[in-house]
Amino acid sequence: MKTTYIVIVVILIAIIGVVAYILLGGGFLSLSATGGTCTPNVSYTLVAYQNQYFFQNDTDYKHPNPTLYAKVGDCIKVTIIDNEDVIHNFIVNQLNVQSNDITSKGQSQTVIFKVNQAGTFKWTCSYHADTMNGQLVVQP
Repeated sequence: MKTTYIVIVVILIAIIGVVAYILLGGGFLSLSATGGTCTPNVSYTLVAYQNQYFFQNDTDYKHPNPTLYAKVGDCIKVTIIDNEDVIHNFIVNQLNVQSNDITSKGQSQTVIFKVNQAGTFKWTCSYHADTMNGQLVVQP
């Protein structure tokens, strides 16, 4: 009988956890960003080359690690493309944003998130933080 109550309590805790997860948008509660719950109105495509990120149209690779811009309330889509056979990702720790890894030439990943507060936030690749980093400037 005691085992039955324990099982019921565990199931209830699991259900409460799932409901909370869904209500929080499928991710961590954040005052700054929410993941994947919006339609992008700002898009960036970054190409990884020689352990730096470049805008996709910077085909001469002359402007590494560009600054990204948005306004409070914008839904941002960032796509990263691997132009080398090296592992990379895109992370904005302050906003709880992280893409999946890309590991081979031509592979891409996209992360979508909404920004809810103004500020300057550092973006980086966790594997090459010293050479692949820049800023996301969110204006009011």
